[in-house]
Formats: sequence, structure tokens, C-alpha cells
Amino acid sequence: MLTKLRIRVEELLCTLAEGLLKAGVGPNTMTALGFILAVSAGYFYAFSPQPRFIWLAASLLLISGLFDALDGAAARLSGRATSFGSFLDSLLDRYSDVAVIFGITLSYREVSVLGVSGMIWGILALTGSLLVSYTRAKGESLGISMGGVGLAERPERILIIFASSIFLRPDLGLAAVAVLSNLTVAHRSLHIYRQSKPK
Repeated sequence: MLTKLRIRVEELLCTLAEGLLKAGVGPNTMTALGFILAVSAGYFYAFSPQPRFIWLAASLLLISGLFDALDGAAARLSGRATSFGSFLDSLLDRYSDVAVIFGITLSYREVSVLGVSGMIWGILALTGSLLVSYTRAKGESLGISMGGVGLAERPERILIIFASSIFLRPDLGLAAVAVLSNLTVAHRSLHIYRQSKPK
């Protein structure tokens, strides 16, 4: 079931990417648009918790995530995949993560979830999110396959925050991201340890 769903999603992404390419929107432009939308989402999350701002931020975040998925598909379809394009995508993804998490943290810094302040959850979520990316990059640089290792890669984190925002509780999403991203870091670290042990 999950394999069929993944194939259908990839087919849909390719169709959308082809349409954007025909409209003259290149892969790097898609990357930049995703970044701008994510920063805009962070900006609206930073307002005092008001439903219209939360829903607007969530919508911008979801569209940003879509562009993040489309730029890679567009690069492959157009034959314009480059090392710099991959670097730019990864770099702007990290800035996007910072913008969104900072925006939510700023707005909910004094709101407690499970007795822990939003400020602490924000720091943990930001640390975990950045280290999820780092552990994958470091593992792959060591020649270790990291595909599918961990629960909270970037698409999952976006969906968690989006879903919690629909119910007007992005602070709960922030706490969930904090926990799951750091669990993912621990999982990936253990995976690298096991794969790097002498046979």
C-alpha cells in the first residue's frame, strides 16, 4: 500500500514539475520560491496566536514543502541537476526550518506543553531539525546509506506542524518535532555506528 502511494505521489510530482518547467519556472526558481514561502510562514507564525495568521502560515508552509519536493523532480526531468543546485536546496531548507521554528517559538515562548516552555521546545526542535540533516549528510559522506533511516525527515516535520496548525496548536507540533527529530538523530547515529563497525 505504501509503495503504491509513494509511486502515485512521485507521478503527481513529476506531472506538476513538468507543468512548471513548461511555464518557464526552473528548478532553482522553485527552490527560491519554497524558501520565500517558508520564511513568510515563519513571519505569520510569529504573530500573537490568532486563527487567521496560524492558518495562513500553515498554508504557506505546506505550499513551501510542495515546492521543496518539486525542485528535485524538475531538476531530474529537465536534465539540469547540478551539485550547486543540490547545495542550494539543502542550504535554503535549513534556513527555512530556522524561520518556521523561530516564528512558532517566538509566538509560543511562554506557553507550556507538558510543563516545558515553548522556548525550550523551540530550541530542542531547532537543534534536532538541523542535526537530522547533518547526520544524514555525514553518514553519506562516510559511504553509509541513510535512506529511510529515522522518523522525522523534513517532509514529516512539515506535515506535523501543518496538522497541529489546522487545530490552532502549532505549539504541540513544535513539541512533537522536538521529540521526534532528536529521536531521529539518535536513530541515525546508532545506524552509522552499526554500519561503521568492522565486519
